Amino acid sequence: MMRDRCLGLALMLGLSLGCSGDRSDARRKAERVGSGAHQAGIVSRVDGSPIAARDVEQLALAGQLSPELALRRLQAEVLLADEAERRGYAAQPQPALASRQAKVQALLARDVEAVDVSDSELNAAYESQRARFEQPERRRATHVLAAFSRAQGASASAEAAARQFIERVIARLQDTSDRAATLASLRTEGAEVQARVEDLPLAAADGTFVPAFTHALFSVAEPGVVPQPVRTEYGYHAIVVTEIVAATLVPRADALQTLRAEIAVTKRQARMTGLLQQLQGRTRVKYAPDTQQQLASLEF
Repeated sequence: MMRDRCLGLALMLGLSLGCSGDRSDARRKAERVGSGAHQAGIVSRVDGSPIAARDVEQLALAGQLSPELALRRLQAEVLLADEAERRGYAAQPQPALASRQAKVQALLARDVEAVDVSDSELNAAYESQRARFEQPERRRATHVLAAFSRAQGASASAEAAARQFIERVIARLQDTSDRAATLASLRTEGAEVQARVEDLPLAAADGTFVPAFTHALFSVAEPGVVPQPVRTEYGYHAIVVTEIVAATLVPRADALQTLRAEIAVTKRQARMTGLLQQLQGRTRVKYAPDTQQQLASLEF
């Protein structure tokens, strides 16, 4: 039967080493029958150790895995357990049900889990990822732009008309109880000036927008209409601040604790990958001639 629990470290590393209990009895029985190229129900052999289709099916069902991934994880379990036995880890008597898990856990604890994270690694990670932990205030807005360009020869009267239009827009937005409906109406209304309505993304006061626009965007204490027209090189703007996201600051000690855990996991994953590659490189892994057909026939 499938076991209801997995090795904690294996789960943390995303390996899920089978969770299959000790299959040593079935393994010895299959080996006594013979280690020929193919036996019914055997889909793979790792250095002669059989992996049965029923075990692949049980793990795939329990872990919601594809049959191919379940098979690879069972192969990894055999590789790790055999290496632990070769090194003499967890050699003390164990209940039969837990013997393989104990061997694998001992191997992982000594060769994978024990990693160090230096202060220099932590400091470098903090500096490179500082934006994760220090977020300035950001604001979202919708603006109405009455465009003109003095550089293209727009007259003073055209600029004045743009300003007057934006002043009227601001008055409408301040007077209405439904700014969203008013903005929607402005999108479709004809105007005596070249005008458009745009929704802008969240932005900090970091140069995303031109200085005059940024200053106006951050000039109000709460969401609402900026009371004065804002002149930029693009024209006159009416600005409605729709959302304010407060600045956040994660204390450095907490940030370093988070980074330490992440770096440790990355190192453990690298060690696990390297260990499995080393074992796979020196261990015979064979597949039955009909492995793909057996995997495809499993019931889910």
